Amino acid sequence: MYLTALCGSGFNRGGFLTKTIKIMKLTTVFIIAACLQVSASGYTQKVTLNHNNAPLQKVFEEIRRQTGFQFFYADETIQSAKNVTISVKKASIEQALDLCFSDQQLGYSITENTIIVKRMPVVVNEPVVPPAPPADIIIKGRVTDEAGLPLEGATILIRVRLWVQKPMQTVISPLMPPPIQY
Repeated sequence: MYLTALCGSGFNRGGFLTKTIKIMKLTTVFIIAACLQVSASGYTQKVTLNHNNAPLQKVFEEIRRQTGFQFFYADETIQSAKNVTISVKKASIEQALDLCFSDQQLGYSITENTIIVKRMPVVVNEPVVPPAPPADIIIKGRVTDEAGLPLEGATILIRVRLWVQKPMQTVISPLMPPPIQY
């Protein structure tokens, strides 16, 4: 009963309370949208680099100065790296680093505010060696009868089949050496 009396007291005349709540809701939506936009644009760092034949340490120092990202690497990894020529404007850190490492055996990973530089494993493509052809088989022996005496004019027939697998087809070719006569 007390609530009814308070609400009916003229405070809500003309929809004043309803309009105020709508304005507050709309203002809250705008503030949240603005905060999300600032957060999204602040997460992607942009860098501008212009170096000609510069060592990687110098490029890393410039990126650190512009973005605040720290670099973590082993000294011997960077000492063996080639000099870099790079010219970018308002590029993302990933794009700039990809250009720096494009012709090097180095890679990187980004963890929070740290860029970890590491040597990439060298992949050696070993040439595919085709299998060697089957070696010639040399058969030596004597043809004899039951008594162990040599047989003259005997013919020996050797049957051999070689299976050769080729892409999309199988070829069967019998290899038969000429008959051996004694």
